[in-house]
Amino acid sequence: MYGGTFSGGSTRSAVYFKGLIAGSVTVSGCLINISSQNASGHGGLVAQALAAGVSCTFTNNVLNLTLDGVAGSSTTYGAQIMNIANANVSRNVIVATGVSGGRPVEAIQVCAIAAAPLDSSGAYVGYNLITHNANGGLCIEIGEDNQDSGSRGFQNGAIVERNVVICNALSAAGTTHGIFNASGANSVVRNNFVKNSGIALVDKEGDGGQFYNNISIGASNSHIRLKGSKNCKFTHNTIVESATATSWPILVSNNVTNGHTGSGSAVVGNAIYVSIASGRYLTAETAENVGFTYNNYYAAAALVTNPWQLGAGGYSSLAAWKAAGEATAISIDPVFIAAGSDNYDVAGSSTLNVVPADGVVATDYLGRAYASPASVGAYQRQ
Repeated sequence: MYGGTFSGGSTRSAVYFKGLIAGSVTVSGCLINISSQNASGHGGLVAQALAAGVSCTFTNNVLNLTLDGVAGSSTTYGAQIMNIANANVSRNVIVATGVSGGRPVEAIQVCAIAAAPLDSSGAYVGYNLITHNANGGLCIEIGEDNQDSGSRGFQNGAIVERNVVICNALSAAGTTHGIFNASGANSVVRNNFVKNSGIALVDKEGDGGQFYNNISIGASNSHIRLKGSKNCKFTHNTIVESATATSWPILVSNNVTNGHTGSGSAVVGNAIYVSIASGRYLTAETAENVGFTYNNYYAAAALVTNPWQLGAGGYSSLAAWKAAGEATAISIDPVFIAAGSDNYDVAGSSTLNVVPADGVVATDYLGRAYASPASVGAYQRQ
C-alpha cells in the first residue's frame, strides 16, 4: 500500500492486517488521521501474523492520533507489529494528542503474541519522529510489558536507533516511557534522543540489552531505568535533569510488577548532569547486583543530602560514593557547547576522557570515533 489518506473516528484501526499466514505487507507514504478512539481498537497501523514467514514494512507514514478521553481498557497504537520477524518501522511521524481515558498509548510496538508467540526477532525501528502528548503509555516498545512468560525470547536482535521522542507535560505526568525493552529481549538501543518523558530509557526483564549513545533530557521520574534486568549494559549515554528535582537519572530495582530480580547488568561511562536544586543522581537495590563504573556525576545546583542511594545506604559526597559503590566515579563539568538549544556535544576544554574502550561502542552520537580512553557520555570530546 503506497500513498493514500485514511481519516476517521471510533475505528478499530485505520490499516489492520489480521491473521496473516503468508506474504508481505508494506504501508508507505500514507497519511492517517484518527479523530477519536474505539474502546476495543488499536489505532493506526496494525499487522498480526499467525504463521511464520510473513514480512512487514511500515515506513514514511504520518499518523495523527487524537485521544478523546473515552473510558476503556484497550491500548491505542500508532504502529503495532506482532509475530513477524525482521519488521521494519522507520521514518514515520507519529503524533498522539489528548487525554487517553485511562488507556495507555503506544506509538510503536514490535512484539510476539504472548498466547501464541512466533519469531519476532530482528526488528528495525529507526529514524522515527514521535510526539507524545497523551497521559501515559510508551513511545517505542520491544516486547510486551507484564507478559514475559509467553513472549519471552521471541524478540531478540532488534535495533532501535536514531529516533526522536518528544513528550509534553501531560505525557511526563503520566510517566510515559520513552524507549522500552522487555520480554527477555537483547535489543540494541542507540543514538536516540528522548525529551520530557516520564521514564526515558527502560529495560524491564530484558536479557542482554545494550543502551548506548542515547540522550535523555528532563524525565519526570527517571532516565536510566532497570527493572529486573539481566546482562544489560547502559553506556555512553548523556542524561540531563533540569526540570524535576525528584527524578532519578539512574534507578535500579527488581521488576516491580512481579518481583523478579535481575543480575549481571552494568552502568558504565554515562554523563549525568543535574541543574535543578535538590536533585539527585542514583538509587539502586543491592539485590540487582548492577556494576557502576566510570560514570560522571555533575551538579550545577545544590543536591539533596544523599544524592546516591545503594540499598539502605545513602551517600552525600563523591568520596563516600566512590568508597561504597563506584571507585571510578568522577565529577567533572562536561562543558556542553549549547545546552540551551539541546546541543549536548562537549567542548574541547572538557576533561571527560576516562572510559576504557569496550570493543562494542566505536563511535559517538554524531558518528565520530571514540578515543581511548573515551569521553564519558554520548559525545567524544574533539
